Amino acid sequence: METETIETLDDRTTTRYWGRVTVIDEGDRYRINRIELKPPNVAAGE
Repeated sequence: METETIETLDDRTTTRYWGRVTVIDEGDRYRINRIELKPPNVAAGE
């Protein structure tokens, strides 16, 4: 299994090898995320 390095830019944004996740809004029973994906060739390391 491949290990993954996770970089946290601030308390709302996390960067992973495949892109970035930002929490836009969060409540007791919901969370709205903005998910930004890298193009497939960048995520695969080509």
